[in-house]
Order: sequence, then C-alpha cells, then structure tokens
Amino acid sequence: GGGRGGAAVVQLCGHAAHAGCLRRYRASVLARRAQAAGGHTFEQAHSISLDSGEFVCPVCRRASNLALPLHYHSPPPHQT
Repeated sequence: GGGRGGAAVVQLCGHAAHAGCLRRYRASVLARRAQAAGGHTFEQAHSISLDSGEFVCPVCRRASNLALPLHYHSPPPHQT
C-alpha cells in the first residue's frame, strides 16, 4: 500500500531527532488535527497523511514517511 505502481515510496529529509521527541511531536500534530476537525485550521491537512505514517519534519518542514533509528556506540577504549 501507498506505493506508486507497486513500488514503495520512501521520503525522508535526513534530520535527526530523539525518538521520544518525535513521539511527542507526532502527538501534538494529532492533537492539532483533532482541533481542526472542530473548525480550527490545520496547516498539514492536505499535505500529508498522518494515518499512513507521514509527518512533516519539525526542522525543515519537508514531508517524510520514514524515521530511521540510529544507535551510537562508544569506541573501544584505547589500548596502550
């Protein structure tokens, strides 16, 4: 689903965000969408599909539909 001609479409801008921050951002977007249903304006109403997992990057405002997890590992201690 969501692909064009059977192919998957992946959109991401490359900005990094903490997973918890992205979850809180998505919750605030969903709350604004709920308010929009009550007659308020919602700036993303026609640009993205929240139900399909799309979101607007909070940094650059580009549409994205994928968040890649990054795991940082500290380098091994220097051996002398």
